[in-house]
Amino acid sequence: MRGAAWMVVLVAVAAGASADEPWSRWRGAAGAGAGGPRRFPVEWTDDDLRDGGDKWHADLGPYAGEHGFAGSAAVCGDLVIVSNDHEGHSFVAALESATGRERWRLARESGKSGYATPLVIDAPTGRQIVLTSNAHGVTGIDPATGAVLWERKCLPKRAVSSPVLAGPLAIGTSGDGGGDTTLVAVRIPEMGGGDPPVEPDLVFRLDRSAAPYVPTPLAVGGRLYLWGDRGVVTCVDAATGEIRWRGRVGGTFSASPIAVGGTIRNVSSEGEVVTLADGDAFEVLGRATLGEECRSTPAVVGDRIVFRTVGRLLAIDALPNP
Repeated sequence: MRGAAWMVVLVAVAAGASADEPWSRWRGAAGAGAGGPRRFPVEWTDDDLRDGGDKWHADLGPYAGEHGFAGSAAVCGDLVIVSNDHEGHSFVAALESATGRERWRLARESGKSGYATPLVIDAPTGRQIVLTSNAHGVTGIDPATGAVLWERKCLPKRAVSSPVLAGPLAIGTSGDGGGDTTLVAVRIPEMGGGDPPVEPDLVFRLDRSAAPYVPTPLAVGGRLYLWGDRGVVTCVDAATGEIRWRGRVGGTFSASPIAVGGTIRNVSSEGEVVTLADGDAFEVLGRATLGEECRSTPAVVGDRIVFRTVGRLLAIDALPNP
């Protein structure tokens, strides 16, 4: 769909959720998908779920691509970072969170439409924004000015999943609907800037046998979880890419996994929540259903996990402390 409008949406969760450790952006602090030590049930019924509703949205401009805009914004201090990588006039922009006024805009080369959410990191040289796209590969920019600090063009297809941080490495993926996917890990430079920008080292690359297309990887400790679109989960060493285990959970997945309470959780497109053990062996701990289609990533808000299905906003309470 060409010329489709894209928007930023903020969603209010059910009343009473704790404000502790808020997920101010997609997949929480640093985009890591880590929800802390709180324990949540692995099975539930409709009676355990809570409803919520939208808070506000803002229309921000056109998007030229087959599927329309689908990436999320990222909060960085008093700025909202929005990436608009597509087949038309591409850019990344910083908007003031209080007013929506544009602080800066960085022009980008056009390429295959991308849907990756910007990643905010604290690098040795200061705060940075990490972007992934087909045209630019993996890029680090200065959030204060939009200046490019480093870049490695290494993604042959569209970037649908979002970049993640695994120690000193920035992880990015690219692929297409036919299953031809690639994952790359680049080492974030200790120094950046210059013309041309610094090109970081490529530490490892994984092919379609492990790399997801839509679900974003999840880094927990020294493990990198790669939840495949077709229900195969692979755990690799986050520093080397060496495979530790692989298992099949079934279903198809568009949502990305999160880590909470010593577990790894994801929601299938059919609305089944699958819970795995966070460890060095493949172990399914439980399965539960949301009752309808779900293609969005769960969020942790205080003592609740929040799910957005095709028709409802739902939350499940944490278990009481033992």
